[in-house]
Amino acid sequence: MHYPIRTADRALLGPAAPLPTELVGLAPESLADLPVALDPCPQAYQGLGYWPQVRGTTDHDPETQRVSDQAEEVPDGEAHVVIVRPLVVNLTPAEIEAREAARLSAARVAKVAAINGERDRRLSIGAPYAEKRIEVSDKGRADLGGMVSAAILATSGAAPWGEGYARGWIAMDNERVPLSTPMDGIALAASVGNWYGLTMQHARDLKDAALAGDPAVVEELAGWPD
Repeated sequence: MHYPIRTADRALLGPAAPLPTELVGLAPESLADLPVALDPCPQAYQGLGYWPQVRGTTDHDPETQRVSDQAEEVPDGEAHVVIVRPLVVNLTPAEIEAREAARLSAARVAKVAAINGERDRRLSIGAPYAEKRIEVSDKGRADLGGMVSAAILATSGAAPWGEGYARGWIAMDNERVPLSTPMDGIALAASVGNWYGLTMQHARDLKDAALAGDPAVVEELAGWPD
């Protein structure tokens, strides 16, 4: 794409466009000043040149400025080109506020994801009890609930404390935690349930803090029960 330009004062005479057919194939130095290159020079090209379009870059401060859809077209008399640079405009207060709000929202989303990730990691390794780790998945908690029901029946005398529980609770390392009595089972379930609840509550507290204030000051690795 080339600009028709009046060489005397470097005034652009039109927008960038393909070269006229009769000028295609001329060297750039010939196109720069047609009366000098063409002998004779047609009257239509007297005082004219065709300078190529070159895309320029624009420095700006992204904190306070943005690149607009408009551009400036600046003839370069030494290179015989027209440099097209996007115009930079200052952000309005509303734009700055909207951008900061978007940044804050993205930071909060990322922080909540980090908190959820740390919560899930801790849940995956299980609740601590008697130097073991007890599974707290949905199935693990359901199994604990069933054991507590059996323990309550046993303590009331309605049913015996069966060998399936008395032999011990199988921890995540596949070793047993002794449950000699129903109360041992209730104690295990209570401890694990409390740890699970504290873990979920702490995750909720961290997320509430991140969503209500500056997420950068919320430490997702701190304060967990263990």
